[in-house]
Amino acid sequence: MNLKEVIQEITEKSGAKAVFGEAYVKDRVTFIPVARLSIHACGCDRDAQAGGKGDGAGKKKKGPCLGVGVKTTPLGYIEIRQGRARFVEIVDKGRLLQTGLILGGLALFLLARLARGKRN
Repeated sequence: MNLKEVIQEITEKSGAKAVFGEAYVKDRVTFIPVARLSIHACGCDRDAQAGGKGDGAGKKKKGPCLGVGVKTTPLGYIEIRQGRARFVEIVDKGRLLQTGLILGGLALFLLARLARGKRN
């Protein structure tokens, strides 16, 4: 993939339609989905890599390689009711639980270290 193709792919996969979904109306209330857009890119110089595997046909590919990834994550929606708009956030309960478990584990680890330090 060359630089021109990478730029074209980013342009095609990003933009307002990736962040703001198609609006729909239910019971005279308009909803517009909203997402976070993350673009990740990477590249390498195949000439500088030793022992490359090649293209499967016994030939080593030469020159730079480029890649791009575009990810959308739901954030919430805009609700328009009687001429007033408000943003309603979607809460990812799994992520909250994961964060809580990590923080709890860290707190237990620190408490154990403090208790061990007082004994010595």
